Amino acid sequence: MGLEAATYIDDLVSTNPVVGDNVFEGDDHLRLIKATLQATFPSFDRPFYHDTVTTGAADVTLDATDDRSVQDIDASGGVRTITLPTSPSAGYEVTISKSDSSSNAVTVARGGTNTINGTTTYSLPRQYSAAKFKYIGAGLWLVIAATYMRGPTTSVDDELVLFSGTSGDLLKRASTTGILKAASGVLSAAVEGTDYYAPGGTEVALADGGTGASLVDPGADRILFWDDSAGGVTWLEVGSGLSLAGTVLSASGGGSGDVVGPASATDNALARFDTTTGKLLQDSGVTLSDTAVFAGVLTVGFSSGGSLNFDSGDVTVTHSANALTFAGATNGYLFSNALLPETTDGAALGSTANMWSDIFIAAGGVINFDNGDLTLTHAANSLTITGGILVLDAGATVGGSLVKTAGKETIFVPAAAMVTRTTNGAASGTTELTTNDVMLASYDFDQTTEEGVGFWIAMPKSWDESTVTFKPFWTAASGSGGVVWGLAAYAFSDDDALDTAVSGQQTSTDTLIATNDMHIGPESSAITIGGTPAEGDMVYFEITREVANGSDTLSADAKLLGVHVYFTTNAATDA
Repeated sequence: MGLEAATYIDDLVSTNPVVGDNVFEGDDHLRLIKATLQATFPSFDRPFYHDTVTTGAADVTLDATDDRSVQDIDASGGVRTITLPTSPSAGYEVTISKSDSSSNAVTVARGGTNTINGTTTYSLPRQYSAAKFKYIGAGLWLVIAATYMRGPTTSVDDELVLFSGTSGDLLKRASTTGILKAASGVLSAAVEGTDYYAPGGTEVALADGGTGASLVDPGADRILFWDDSAGGVTWLEVGSGLSLAGTVLSASGGGSGDVVGPASATDNALARFDTTTGKLLQDSGVTLSDTAVFAGVLTVGFSSGGSLNFDSGDVTVTHSANALTFAGATNGYLFSNALLPETTDGAALGSTANMWSDIFIAAGGVINFDNGDLTLTHAANSLTITGGILVLDAGATVGGSLVKTAGKETIFVPAAAMVTRTTNGAASGTTELTTNDVMLASYDFDQTTEEGVGFWIAMPKSWDESTVTFKPFWTAASGSGGVVWGLAAYAFSDDDALDTAVSGQQTSTDTLIATNDMHIGPESSAITIGGTPAEGDMVYFEITREVANGSDTLSADAKLLGVHVYFTTNAATDA
């Protein structure tokens, strides 16, 4: 069937390819899977470590494998120091917490010359205090989240809280009496009768150079304020949603007013605090549109076991230890770009436990091995291998027939195709066996004198010009014992002198089983053919009975019926 359209993993059809699809269509599926994986995970350019939780009660120096981990530290036995990595990848983050209730602090120290919010250390002084540290490069760690603001060990209910110092994470009590005011940006105690109305008083100093005004005790809880539009001081009466009891002002219900933000803002952008004053806002650049589109987010951190849930479970992406599970995408996962491993040869597609069922590759698709070392290219009804050879196991078939491959081949040379030597040559003979008139054409080799015969073979073009072996076929009309057959050879190219001695002899030793039975000797060791074998050579072979060999004990003529010559090819044909 045809290849489905897919951009992300969610778009892949898990039932494709179906039974009966052509094998070459697997190329299309491989490329589709690669493309969908790359589109789904476009920014996977470094190792991705899933959230882990580590508990301990000792000093720790973190490394790259602690990325996205939670370090829960017990300092009950003494002050603990957690040292951040010296050269982490940008985006590395770790959460560190103090689990015990002792007064011993957990100190987070920089690695190397890096800084943490511009300093060298960060302290977690109390039980359950925690902070997340993210490395943004250029030697800088940011504290992007903390679970506490540090203040005194005791406090007074309903008392105002002030920042202590300029770090933004230390608090102190507003221990002075009276209503606090802002004077030149510094919080200080207000002066009775000057900065605020004291019950029973009659005059209040006015701002903007005012001379004062007489006010009558209102006889009820009121707030005195300057009305700039009226140019005078008046009372603020408590109304709906606002109550005043003594010195405590309580708000219930909604209110209105301005906060200090940038001169301009992006429509639909989320606001975030600017610095640590709590009164300045800035444009985050992250937007939530009127149609619920969330945009502009650089990184989202999920806890262990977290998930992305689309359309109330229609499709989910769920985290577990070192794994992400994609579920519900019955129409497949679509990728608009290539799906790539982090490094070359860095990952397999599927595994022995989780195997892909089929691969669909588009028309004209290419499977590329080692950046072009070998390619498998599709065209109409054909596959082309470029850059190498296809190696098949023995027994491979095409259309039900075995594929002929390069390898070991056999040539049978019968005795009738051989020529006896003039000098000590074996006698040519024919024998008719008595009962069934079976005819034997043989060369009969004497038991006491070494005799020989020769034959020529024009070697096939596909021969790899390497060594050969042989196996003799023989019998005897009488006697008992063993026979040692020897074979040597020499290769002749164009214009080589023919009167040249053979070399490289190897032997095959066999024992007579019964007279006039077929005897097939064992295959010899490899024969190194003399000369310099080349493609298209004629090779002259000489076979002898090695009567001087101690294993040659047959007390009669040995009748040679023929030999198998085994050679190796490096091509399937002689084309």
